[in-house]
Amino acid sequence: MEEAEKDQVEFVEAREDATKAFEPAEQALNFVAPAVHGFIVLPGLQENGQVSYDQAAVQRGRQHLIGQHLTNHRVASQTHQQVAAATSGCGVVYKLTPSGSGWTETLLYSFVGNEGEQPIGGVVFGRSGNLYGVFEQGGPAGRGAVYQLSPSGGSWTEQTLQGVDGRDDGAYPVGGLIIDSSGNLYGTTSCCGYGGGGTAFELMPGSGGGWTFNTLYRLPGNGVGLGPVDKLLMDGAGNLYGTSYQGGDIYGGRGAVFKLSFSNGRWWYTSLHDFSGPPNDGAEPHSNLVFDASGNLWGTTTRGGQHDAGVVFEITQPF
Repeated sequence: MEEAEKDQVEFVEAREDATKAFEPAEQALNFVAPAVHGFIVLPGLQENGQVSYDQAAVQRGRQHLIGQHLTNHRVASQTHQQVAAATSGCGVVYKLTPSGSGWTETLLYSFVGNEGEQPIGGVVFGRSGNLYGVFEQGGPAGRGAVYQLSPSGGSWTEQTLQGVDGRDDGAYPVGGLIIDSSGNLYGTTSCCGYGGGGTAFELMPGSGGGWTFNTLYRLPGNGVGLGPVDKLLMDGAGNLYGTSYQGGDIYGGRGAVFKLSFSNGRWWYTSLHDFSGPPNDGAEPHSNLVFDASGNLWGTTTRGGQHDAGVVFEITQPF
């Protein structure tokens, strides 16, 4: 089997395992584990919902919602089924506008195969009104890419800013992007890289519409499966925080929470917590992180806990 085909098979298998983590469970958790090195597992979750493959929308000017749709996955409404049937099958970006007591959907852009496939992870707005997002697959090397949509009259123009190569750059950026006050974009790939656990990357805008791509860090992965599968989080000092679905420093890969900080001309990786799984810890975090007012980090895992149905956790300062 060719290397590219082997990587694709392993990635699909890992994605299927991740999706199974959302299958309904019959019991809820009701325990609190003791704090260990600032890590607290809060009462666990009952898995009683279904996966939604529509991406979370972002609000624009308190008037519109902008989101993505993966047209080759299960859809949530008849409206999206109609949209899916009308496109090339590579995904769309849409807008929802308040209309009376409901919402009106507008299809902003329908991707074609030579641009990229399966836009995922939502979109972010740039200062000039451009939209930015990632393709899970496709792009110049077929392993995913970052795209830009620019308003042009009454339509939108697509530009693929950067592809990832499946090796040093990582592959399959499913987590989406964040943007800082300077317009720099930050994202992750979910596998490959030197450590096998994906990468964190940056795209910096330059003069004349060009962009500079930098791989910030190649994350540890133990050769097990997926790395980050959701967005990074940035603090006021420019440090980045994220979760790795099956990566981390512990062999066997139950996932991790990490921090990336820049000093002495390079980025440094700090493991804030490596999950050990049930019954006393979480496993396989599939979401991003949030800060509370005290600067503590909060998140969830899809597995682990007393009934292996996931936990809510907190990582307390200092870190």
